[in-house]
Amino acid sequence: MAGTRTASTRVGIAIAGVGVLVIAGAAGAFATVGPTLLAPAGVSAAPGVDTSPMPNPQYAVNANGQSYGSAADANSPDTEPDLIGVVADNGKTGYVLKTELAEADGSNITSPEEAVKWENGGAKVNHTVDVYESDGTTVIGTFTVYGG
Repeated sequence: MAGTRTASTRVGIAIAGVGVLVIAGAAGAFATVGPTLLAPAGVSAAPGVDTSPMPNPQYAVNANGQSYGSAADANSPDTEPDLIGVVADNGKTGYVLKTELAEADGSNITSPEEAVKWENGGAKVNHTVDVYESDGTTVIGTFTVYGG
């Protein structure tokens, strides 16, 4: 019959924050996974919620042995790639060295004295770092970390 929708022609998928629910019509399938929380090691959840450690990201590696990819994939600063994906000031997509970015944004500070020095100087000025191709050596632009 034209215009008639039956249960066998509908398929629905819903993704929730802590689980997945799949409903399929043709075979009448129903599956659910719930509640599971992926969290960094040491993070606890409410009673009754299973926790699994977040998997470490798998980054591509260049000929120099440097990992490259998005810092958004990292589950901690320790698992960020050596080359972090950015959009350069000129609009090109490339990578900045994690170490150079840390110096430019102050995330490499390890003592209260360094923090005070940073707040009184480095944090107030713009810092520019080179942007590279994934090889980590070919410069294609710059990336500016703006000070306050």
